Amino acid sequence: MKSKEFIEQNQANQRDLGQRIIGLRKNADNMTRETLSELSKIPLDTLIKIERGGQMTAVDKLKRIANFFGVSVDSLLIGMTFKFAA
Repeated sequence: MKSKEFIEQNQANQRDLGQRIIGLRKNADNMTRETLSELSKIPLDTLIKIERGGQMTAVDKLKRIANFFGVSVDSLLIGMTFKFAA
């Protein structure tokens, strides 16, 4: 893959990740970013950048978001729909 194509694909993946997180928030009684930020201990400005697809996301943040919503990190990254039993 060429460098430009790699960058474009990475940007698309980041946008998709952000959309998945937004979807999880909305399905959780229309949770606000502020609430998710507080409960997951991820700074609000960082969460906003992640949701907009403008920031690479560290694994620890992905794990916190996934654990909070009871989904796998894979589901955040590639859209799989596995959900952990409570």
